[in-house]
Amino acid sequence: LGRSIQAASAELSDITESVRAQQGTDDFEFSYLLGGKASAGRVEGDQKPARPKTEIELPYKMYKLVLADGSPCERAEKHGFAMSRVYYSKAELPDEVYAQLCDSSLRWRQSSDEVKIILLQVPRGLKASRDLGVQMLPDFVKCASRSGEEVYFEGKLCRGIIPEQSMWEYDADTGALTFYLKKMNLELLSKSYQHAEMWWPKLCVHHTEIQWDDYEKDYSDLPEPIMQQYEKNEIQSKLLNNLEYKERLKNEALQESDELRKRLRQERLHEMRTGQSLSWVDLNQGKKSKKRIGL
Repeated sequence: LGRSIQAASAELSDITESVRAQQGTDDFEFSYLLGGKASAGRVEGDQKPARPKTEIELPYKMYKLVLADGSPCERAEKHGFAMSRVYYSKAELPDEVYAQLCDSSLRWRQSSDEVKIILLQVPRGLKASRDLGVQMLPDFVKCASRSGEEVYFEGKLCRGIIPEQSMWEYDADTGALTFYLKKMNLELLSKSYQHAEMWWPKLCVHHTEIQWDDYEKDYSDLPEPIMQQYEKNEIQSKLLNNLEYKERLKNEALQESDELRKRLRQERLHEMRTGQSLSWVDLNQGKKSKKRIGL
């Protein structure tokens, strides 16, 4: 071919020092990775860096647990595995516990069928039909003044509701406006046996999630067909457990009787062979007779 192939050579050099000199030692690592964006926020002189605009959302910085009157209610004894007690009977329910936002704008709680919201910043002495405008949609709730100048609550809900079966009331003496939102509970249609599926992790999409083990779960108002199925399963489970318990007692009694028969047989055989009776305990420990029958 007549072509000569020449070996290519290249010299490698460390450009770290030159990059450090250009971008500064303080923000070298971040500015290099971010394409120089960190150099735009470089601190000049003795100026202190500003705090981030959004803080980390810690659960207990975003809400607190209170009773219906607003008094604090913290669970003193929590489960080690983040478990929560479930109630299927209204007679066993403890005091109602609410999750109140730390800005004291509202407090809310839920059961398996309903979400209850109490707005705390609505003025007193208003006339509901004249001064308040309430809007309830399948995924949105809003409460504001008729003029629209003040919005007391507005947000997209975490799950769907049935507006036709939801209601609200206003107490002019206390200024508390209460929503009673009927849950849509579409999750139970596909997984009717998993009752925890209908539990809302938070009220609105922009809120922080409520810790699962913060307060007990109220399943006392499950839909009637699901509650009937649950009660039927509970009865069957109790009957099965009772049968298993009786069967276990019977097996234990037969096993004990068989063990007793074996022990008596060993004692009799030993007495026939040696002429001296020893208890099964002595035989089991390897003790021997002191006298033997003479021939």
